[in-house]
Amino acid sequence: MAAVLDSKIGFWHFQCPECGMGDQEFGRLAEAPDIHCEVCLEDQGQAVVLRRWPADQTVPSDSQAPTAAGVTPAKRMRLAG
Repeated sequence: MAAVLDSKIGFWHFQCPECGMGDQEFGRLAEAPDIHCEVCLEDQGQAVVLRRWPADQTVPSDSQAPTAAGVTPAKRMRLAG
């Protein structure tokens, strides 16, 4: 069912569960074929699958997981500084 849904949604909010980068940091939404974190792929050589939710949904809080794609966005990571 998720594959059918993926083909109908053109743009996604996204966040990487590994490094925490997402559409808010990049300033753009992911397109349907974008499923791996480009930061982790370039920096660490890891193919980390993005957590995505449809662009027409608002960014969920930690207690509200999106249900349409069956994915939950990662919690935002804070960098020590």
